[in-house]
Amino acid sequence: MKFTRSTITTILVGALAIVIGVGWYFGLYAPLVAHIATAQTQVGVDQSQLANDRVQLAHLIDDKQQAPLLRAQLKALTLALPTTFSLASFISQADATASKAGVPLLQITPLQPGAAPSTGGSSATVPGVSSVAFSAEATGTFVALMHFLHGLDHLGELVNISTIQLSSLSGGASNNPKINLSFTGAVYYHH
Repeated sequence: MKFTRSTITTILVGALAIVIGVGWYFGLYAPLVAHIATAQTQVGVDQSQLANDRVQLAHLIDDKQQAPLLRAQLKALTLALPTTFSLASFISQADATASKAGVPLLQITPLQPGAAPSTGGSSATVPGVSSVAFSAEATGTFVALMHFLHGLDHLGELVNISTIQLSSLSGGASNNPKINLSFTGAVYYHH
């Protein structure tokens, strides 16, 4: 089979077009598509970060607007706290509250420094405010124990009850059984 000059030219032009097309695809188009895909992924990451930054900025702006009110509330609360604390007085008040509720207070024990009960929240300290942690036990009916805990909330000190554990005791009327209450808390005062 003999090729004519025009056939050879056509084959060479076709081959050259294929080489140019393959070179264009692998040399320009494919890297450009990969670069665009990478850029689109980065844009998605940047948009997500921007959304997070906007949320954080909104919180910071809200915190800045609330700061004067929070400072005023902190000052009022700090001034409302007693400036002195007497453990004996607190125990006496707690015992009187228990007696008023009809609950014999079995014990109230201050905890060692550093053994403060966990509140489950932030452990941030407030300058000028100290606390005395304690544990206590009492026995009574459910209603009487709730009156006792409510009474602790209305003492002259700021009392925070952090953990409560209830357990039933044998004996007592079936419709009004005796319950043992163990709890930990802290009393706060301004110094």
